[in-house]
Amino acid sequence: MKKWISVLSLAVIAAFSFSSSTYAQKVLKAHGPAPGGGSYIATIAVSKMLEKHTDMRMQIQAGQTGTKSMVQLARGKIDFTLIPVNAVNLMRNQKAMYKKLKTAPALAKKLRGLMVWECCSWHFMTYADSGIKRFADLKGHKVYTGPPGSVAKRILQGMIGAAGLKPGKDYTPVNLDWGSAGQAFRDRNLDVLIQPAHLGSPVVEQYAVSRKVRIIGLPDVDKHPKLKKVLSLPGNDVGVIPPGTYKGVVNTKPIKVVSIRHIGGVGAHSSSDVIYKMTKAIWDNIDEFYAYGAYLKKVNKDLVFKSMNVPLHVGAYRYYKEKGFKIPARLIPPEAK
Repeated sequence: MKKWISVLSLAVIAAFSFSSSTYAQKVLKAHGPAPGGGSYIATIAVSKMLEKHTDMRMQIQAGQTGTKSMVQLARGKIDFTLIPVNAVNLMRNQKAMYKKLKTAPALAKKLRGLMVWECCSWHFMTYADSGIKRFADLKGHKVYTGPPGSVAKRILQGMIGAAGLKPGKDYTPVNLDWGSAGQAFRDRNLDVLIQPAHLGSPVVEQYAVSRKVRIIGLPDVDKHPKLKKVLSLPGNDVGVIPPGTYKGVVNTKPIKVVSIRHIGGVGAHSSSDVIYKMTKAIWDNIDEFYAYGAYLKKVNKDLVFKSMNVPLHVGAYRYYKEKGFKIPARLIPPEAK
């Protein structure tokens, strides 16, 4: 009997010790987009690196809108989110979805960066039997252009507008959350679904399970000067989807698409040690980080600061300086000056 009591006591002590060590971990709060896309996978990858290589873990609230998450980050309510490069200047200049937020310029000053990566490309998807083959064919159709009040809505309607089509006049813009939009597309309540996805994403193939899908490529930018200007904005680039990338997609030629970059965003409120550990966990184990998605290989020394338009966090700056990265002067955090 005494033996059983001793064993039970040891089990209780072990369980208590495990529980105590779990609660001793520092928990960082993060926002992420809907599961499945490149941005979500990138957020998960950062979370996994923290859990494995630091005394911290990340609690992710998925299905969030990036522009709203930026506000929460700047206010110190969360510790990590992906920041759309295009949204930073909107917040800084109190424009678009930040027009009524009087504190937007001040909040923008509290955003800090960890690194930049090309998270995904805009996939303009339609079913192969829709008759829609090019941008001009969007006329008269229902087109999903991102969640209400999102930077995606502004970017996508601006992109389509630059190609000569006006929302409400030439096509019907539909604005829902990402999940509802996907279901509406499956139910054929949308003619075109525009979704960010990394190259080879299963998210794209899931729409082609029951019927073939076509991806609509960009028009000739040389014939559309306004579109060319949009594509030259920070955070945008022209990418190519090779034929055969997705099962169930009927395109037989390379497809030109818009690639977008996000900043791994943190707030000025986070301590230098926390962000130093976060940066170190990723870069000191970069091959492991790459294993979470092939497109994450674009996180490298040549591109890590490309298009970044917020200062580095002082903790990230300390790591990069120690490792000899060439840090642009514009990214030196005010705390380090």
